[in-house]
Amino acid sequence: MDEIQKKAAKRFSLKVENTYKYHFVFRMPRCYMEYLPETGRLKLALEDGFLKFSRV
Repeated sequence: MDEIQKKAAKRFSLKVENTYKYHFVFRMPRCYMEYLPETGRLKLALEDGFLKFSRV
């Protein structure tokens, strides 16, 4: 999940300078990404202690 967030922040030029802004900016995409496996749009797997998302 953090890799996706880093790429999104870089892609959209989001400046995340403090913890408040980090939580504000990344709360909604995280909820959406956790919802997508329930709909069958993404596959969720645990690898080396990290959650990995992949396209179905």
